Amino acid sequence: KGYEEHEITPNPISSDSLFLRRIYLEIIGRIPSYREVKAFLDSPEPAKRSRLIDHLLNSEGYVSREFNYWADLLRIQSRMRNVPGQPYIDWLKKSLRRNKPYDQLVRELISAEGYIWENGAAGYYLRDAGMPLDHMSNTFQVFLGTQLVCAQCHDHPYDDWSQRDYYEQAAF
Repeated sequence: KGYEEHEITPNPISSDSLFLRRIYLEIIGRIPSYREVKAFLDSPEPAKRSRLIDHLLNSEGYVSREFNYWADLLRIQSRMRNVPGQPYIDWLKKSLRRNKPYDQLVRELISAEGYIWENGAAGYYLRDAGMPLDHMSNTFQVFLGTQLVCAQCHDHPYDDWSQRDYYEQAAF
């Protein structure tokens, strides 16, 4: 309907082979194997595209790709100060595997309590133990999409954050 309103001609539906390559790269971060290509292209099933998407989203390849993305954002390390990071890593992978809703994942990270071996989400705080300003700045950047670190030294030049706001938030 939007295409019609704006007089836009949509692109044609991609070929099965192009779709297959793109969906593998997008969901699990690799191209399909020869067997996977052959099985998909030879399948006469009309819903094979949606079935493949569901299959890939439920695969360990998806968990691995998403873990790499989140591990980078959350700055996960296998060793954090004098604490092993593996429980944190395992918690995140388990959360991804279960397709935990984003708001629940964030809530569990932000409100994590206890020892890391009892609650892997506590690794979010242990990653920056002793560095509360870094932790606060990273939390704002990752979960709110706001660059706050400039306000640590001066009023933010492009945003409404003042240096005072920064330290008030850090104190909170």
